[in-house]
Amino acid sequence: MRKAIALTALSAALLAVFACKNDRAPSITSTTGAGIVTTIDAVDHLTARRCDHEIDCNNVGLGKRYADRGGCEREIAHDLQEELGPTTCGNGIREERFDECMAAIRKESCGNPLDGLSKIASCRPSRLCIN
Repeated sequence: MRKAIALTALSAALLAVFACKNDRAPSITSTTGAGIVTTIDAVDHLTARRCDHEIDCNNVGLGKRYADRGGCEREIAHDLQEELGPTTCGNGIREERFDECMAAIRKESCGNPLDGLSKIASCRPSRLCIN
């Protein structure tokens, strides 16, 4: 008798969990298991990485390319929003390619100015964006 009650309670709990499943936020993983990064998140992360690079290369400060980190972030974020905006990457960005781009920025030498994503092959919008 106790087993029947426990089984009924377990069944009811499982039914309640699965009935509420549609209330959850959509996953960022597609059915193929390939991750998707939103363009907003990509712009935020790329902006931070690019400004870290500019600081490491001594391009931020009085009389430098950017007066301060805030100026760097504003200018780079603006440029990235244009490069990766909704008309270019409306369906998002492939996570594995995004990770490759972030690594490439980290490895980029200071002698190569990063004026835009297209300067780095793994960061080109045509490679990053989901069509």
